[in-house]
Amino acid sequence: MADVRLSLNAYAYYEVAGKLQVDKLTVEASPPAVTIEAPFDVSVNGLSLAWSPYAGAGFQQYKIFRHTAQNVNETHTLLATITDPAVTNFVDTGLAARTRYFYKVYVYDESDTGTPSNEASAQTLGVPLGWTDGFDGGLDPAWTFTGTWGIQSGAGVDGSAALTDSPGDYVNNSDTWAQTAVDLSTATWPVLVFKDCYALPPTGDSAYVQIGAADNANIASITWVTVYSIRGVRTAWREQQIDLSRWKGRHTVYIRFRLGTDGGVVDDGWTIDDIAVREHTPLPVASVLHERFENGLARWLNSGWAVSTNTPYEGAGCVRNHEHQIVQAGTDAWLVYGGELDLRDTVSPKVTLWARGWRGYNNYGRLYVRLSKDGGVNWLDLSGILAVTDPWARFQVAVPADYRTNGVRVAVQSYAASYDLDSTFFVDAFGVGDEPPGAPILVSPAGGATVTVVRPTLAVTNAVDSQSDPLTYSFEVYTNADLSAGSLVAQNPAIAAGAAVTAWQVDTELADETQVWWRCRATDSGANSGPWSATGTFFVDLQNTPPEAPVLVAPSEGATLPDASGYFVWFASSDPDAGDTVTGYQIQIASDETFTNVLTAAAVAAQPAVLLVQMSALPGYEALALNARYYWRVRALDLWEAPSAWTSASFVYGELQTEPPAPAEPVTITGMTITDGQVLLSWTASAYPVRVEFTASLTDPQWVPVNGATGLGGTAVAVPFPTGEPQGFFRVVVEGEAQ
Repeated sequence: MADVRLSLNAYAYYEVAGKLQVDKLTVEASPPAVTIEAPFDVSVNGLSLAWSPYAGAGFQQYKIFRHTAQNVNETHTLLATITDPAVTNFVDTGLAARTRYFYKVYVYDESDTGTPSNEASAQTLGVPLGWTDGFDGGLDPAWTFTGTWGIQSGAGVDGSAALTDSPGDYVNNSDTWAQTAVDLSTATWPVLVFKDCYALPPTGDSAYVQIGAADNANIASITWVTVYSIRGVRTAWREQQIDLSRWKGRHTVYIRFRLGTDGGVVDDGWTIDDIAVREHTPLPVASVLHERFENGLARWLNSGWAVSTNTPYEGAGCVRNHEHQIVQAGTDAWLVYGGELDLRDTVSPKVTLWARGWRGYNNYGRLYVRLSKDGGVNWLDLSGILAVTDPWARFQVAVPADYRTNGVRVAVQSYAASYDLDSTFFVDAFGVGDEPPGAPILVSPAGGATVTVVRPTLAVTNAVDSQSDPLTYSFEVYTNADLSAGSLVAQNPAIAAGAAVTAWQVDTELADETQVWWRCRATDSGANSGPWSATGTFFVDLQNTPPEAPVLVAPSEGATLPDASGYFVWFASSDPDAGDTVTGYQIQIASDETFTNVLTAAAVAAQPAVLLVQMSALPGYEALALNARYYWRVRALDLWEAPSAWTSASFVYGELQTEPPAPAEPVTITGMTITDGQVLLSWTASAYPVRVEFTASLTDPQWVPVNGATGLGGTAVAVPFPTGEPQGFFRVVVEGEAQ
């Protein structure tokens, strides 16, 4: 445009003592803009910028401006001033994780005329799912701190480093935090896990965890939810697990550990360690849930809920929604069951719980039961606000038909709707399932066992009842596996449940030497009977009959066993008693037919058909000399350890070149007297050396040679009675070759 005139106009509305000054007035074309590239080398807390060099005349400087929204201008954060036209890059650090930043580069000429570049933006990274921080490796750049938050060595679990709100007592009238962010766009069941302890006043100051989720389409639309809050003092470390499923699918989820203080008393504050954002490993899918909290919260994601022994409804424990008296306004603490339920086969399932407590001012403390069928993103308000009062009360809500499906999650929500509240809730006996109880589990007699009484005691593990109703149990005993009505021989109408196991002694005498079948079921106080248990079976046998004697196969009578690699073989025995069975065998090898001189013996486990034992596997087999005749025998044992008769045979170990000599005849003891602790033994003469052996008992005898009484050539010897033995037995054994 031509013929443009310029004027400067000063106007005062009132009389004022002031003046305006103008200097370096320039009217010229704007310098050419530079072009900023898309940010690169983006990390959790930084990124790099680059732009084209200035192409005009009279360069003065570049200025880099940043903002957290679009339309960056010279009123926003000035990051750097660069006076060298050749420097066309910059690294921005100290940024918050998972935050989008916008940039422009202004170029100025010597007349101070500036021109903005195009606008570029990028979002910093968040920590990945699976991220952990134990704080022992220094400061992770994913953190953004305000106030005096930082890492303190020696403050953590087992003396490690930890995250703290301050190195000592915190300051008054502050609102500070430690913040990071995570990408949950691909998560399945994300959880925030950490351990903490704290020292805070009971009121006024408060520490809490907030989750801030941004809409994927609008990064600036952050909604903050307080999922955990604490007050008071707890010096013991405790792990917290917070379900993040409500925010999964979001690529920007902020996690903020925050401390707010008033102007009153200060204390040491909050210490946090071993933080992790990870996938939860769910419990196995179940069709019924019954939780009495006797084993703590191992099956739950607790979010500040804690075990309490303060007058539980039943048993020794229940849970409460927080550990302190006054809960911070807006605290939304969810106790989430750590597995999913499959309710497809249920008929009319209900959620049942017992609760007590007080709801605080204007009933702003609220307790809900919630269900989710989409993996925890959206939750049905199943119960509405429960009308909890101080005495224990039972609450029961039917599960809607469209939630009788697979993959159902369940939670109890505690919410402080307004104000800091003196509000506490206790929950016990929580269950999900159909009205009838489940099936008991048979305990004893074990399947296929044998009992030796005609009125045995039957025992079952108690059935699960989702409503925690009182249960009674009915038992039935039959004489056939079909459980036909005509074979029913014993039953009871109902007996009260035991603590964990319920037992009933059969009140009719069962027939001896019979097999019987039995089952049990539970019925609740509303006359709802559950399914029968699995059917068990056992045998009644008052008098035990030993097993059949084994049949020897090899070496057969007079056969040869060439060397120690050879096998002793026999057929398995059977037991004539119903329900009884052969449990094992005993094998012995002796140098004489009467097995007075046993050289090796062993126990052999039962096998179904044929048994084989290698000579070299027998203990002490080295005592057998090659090229000699020996004797072996086997017997079977049953469940009661009753032995069968022995079955025996002779064999030649090695190879006899000539007919072996006849085995030595055993000697006969002709006399024994005891005088002053000395035992005088006499026996008939033998052509072989003999030894004297002693055993303390003839029940499972343990024969051992008597010191100084081996290799004897005469017919008498005096030996001391073994020290420490009140009684015992002696024998004289022929040994060695002829003299």
